[in-house]
Amino acid sequence: MEPTRDAQVTLVDLLDRVLDKGLVINADIIISVAGIPLIGVNLRAALAGMETMLKYGVMKAWDEKIRAWEGDNRANPSTSSPSGEALLLGINPEQGRRLQKEISLIRKKEVKKEEVDFLVEGETVAHKGKAWHLVSSDGIWKPGHLYVTNKRLGWWYDFEKRLVFEVSTEKILGSAIEIRNLSPVLKKKRVFDVIYETNPDRKVASFSGDGMYEWERALERIISFRERIEACPQCGKKTVVLELLEKGCANCGWVSPRVKKKIAGVVT
Repeated sequence: MEPTRDAQVTLVDLLDRVLDKGLVINADIIISVAGIPLIGVNLRAALAGMETMLKYGVMKAWDEKIRAWEGDNRANPSTSSPSGEALLLGINPEQGRRLQKEISLIRKKEVKKEEVDFLVEGETVAHKGKAWHLVSSDGIWKPGHLYVTNKRLGWWYDFEKRLVFEVSTEKILGSAIEIRNLSPVLKKKRVFDVIYETNPDRKVASFSGDGMYEWERALERIISFRERIEACPQCGKKTVVLELLEKGCANCGWVSPRVKKKIAGVVT
């Protein structure tokens, strides 16, 4: 076979041909100085795409081993190294291992059955979803679920199955969304800050995740509903609508049909 030269061939064409057809290098190289052999190189190499390699039976055992390992790793994520979100948060290896274990357990359960048992009588969920929470001043964010109910805002820590943070909606003063850096790696992320009062100070709870604007709107609806004034359907006295629906009218004793139905169910 006579070598040919094509001036129109590009580097991409060359790489495509090498990966498709393959390239075998078989060379013996001797480096000498003043006629004296000093270094000997015996070179045997094959370069091709994996599809071509496997077609000719090269690296077949290695390919099967890697595929089997990847399959086991996907089926058992807890055995993988602390990567992904853990390393992206820019925390130390020990914190990364703990966080990766927590994430693996959460993913294994897929939170298909949210075993939340913190709701009290008369409390209903207005909005919920996955959210990271800034749990310490050291900049540590942990995964969980954020809940907005008609009574409070709470962050459920999936790993420990308990509410780690909660605040009554009556103590929430407002909220804001801004773009901040969560770590040296995770930059320009939306952060949902909830401002609340704790005598005698004001504090801020920070959350991050998808749909932060939905959280803000849900919280605004709860707060505005809590502060809205309505007249009693029976006597016309104006009072806070939430108190009117849950406790009834203190002036005439009117009780909402929903509360009546609940009381009747308890009596029977």
